Amino acid sequence: TRPGPPRPGPGGLRWGPYRNRRRARLVAGDEPGAWSIVERALVSGAPAQDVHLELVVPVLRDIGDAWAAGEFDIADEHRASSVADRIIGRLGPSFARRGRKRGTIIIGVAAGDQHSLPLSILGDIIRGQGCAVVDLGAHTPPESFVESVRTHSDVVRAPLVCRPPPRLEPARTTAPSPPQHTPTPHTP
Repeated sequence: TRPGPPRPGPGGLRWGPYRNRRRARLVAGDEPGAWSIVERALVSGAPAQDVHLELVVPVLRDIGDAWAAGEFDIADEHRASSVADRIIGRLGPSFARRGRKRGTIIIGVAAGDQHSLPLSILGDIIRGQGCAVVDLGAHTPPESFVESVRTHSDVVRAPLVCRPPPRLEPARTTAPSPPQHTPTPHTP
């Protein structure tokens, strides 16, 4: 017997066709077309978090892998990343939650690493879990983490985002810079 069609992923969607169309739209620099694919997934019942994790992330990884393999030139990769950045920004408000925040999480990318798209996605998902997010962006010096922890009394975490080697060395120089005090989480 032949295997049946692939089972739907999270949200009941078959993500493959969405991913293929989105990749083509991003590489072409077609922001309206790329956004319409996101809208179709949302209208089909996919939660915003699934759109990030099942559509945005795999497509960006695929584009990066294609660039590394020489299938795309740097202009293609940058054009796709630029459109993806705007799409991620449009999807961001979908993660806002009303009510009291569960604390503040400070996020940033290690000094030396310019990749901010994973950080934007992480920030959205954290916001969707009811936390406030202080996003320090890419290429964040250690002092910015320390100062941000000092100025926010309800910090519960301050993760450092970095890519695999060779980006780990900047992360190592950033990570050992803890604040002089350890904030305690606010509990109601």
